[in-house]
Amino acid sequence: MAAAAGLAKSERLTFREDIQDLFSGENQKVGKFPLLVLYKITDQTVFDSHKVMFSVSKRKFGKAVDRNRLKRLMREAYRTCERRSDLRLASDKQIHLAFIYTGKGSESYIDINKAIKKIHDVLIERIAESN
Repeated sequence: MAAAAGLAKSERLTFREDIQDLFSGENQKVGKFPLLVLYKITDQTVFDSHKVMFSVSKRKFGKAVDRNRLKRLMREAYRTCERRSDLRLASDKQIHLAFIYTGKGSESYIDINKAIKKIHDVLIERIAESN
């Protein structure tokens, strides 16, 4: 049986300082229902040009099973997005992304995938403007 393809460890946003910096007031937002994306372009020199995290509110989805399912759907939609490679920045820059699920109920994979594709289009335009 083949191993499941997922996000590489180097693509995950895991450092507490980076996450706190992303959720501080100095970030930018893109929203396409049922997702909200906070992003920040940083001056870090690393191999990957972007790092990502996924979040679902415990207040709206009390059961861990429901939260984990939504995060799994968001990760898979992000991983399979063909435009993901277009988020490349200059070699001395990195983008941090936080996908936050804002819907009140569970959405299907198709709806989440459409939202992620629209968000990627907006992000690509904004990155092109900032370069």
